[in-house]
Amino acid sequence: MTRTQTYIAKAAGWIAGRYLKKGDPIPLTPDAAKYENVAPPAPRKRRTRKGAS
Repeated sequence: MTRTQTYIAKAAGWIAGRYLKKGDPIPLTPDAAKYENVAPPAPRKRRTRKGAS
């Protein structure tokens, strides 16, 4: 079984059999995401410590 990842819809419309708004998340396998109008979510920003000198 292939693991799913969460992708973000690039535009409103039908994606993988569902109607989504731009920016809505959708779980897809990497193979299915190749054929859909989706983008991977932005990577999380790393937090840095303030005043660490």
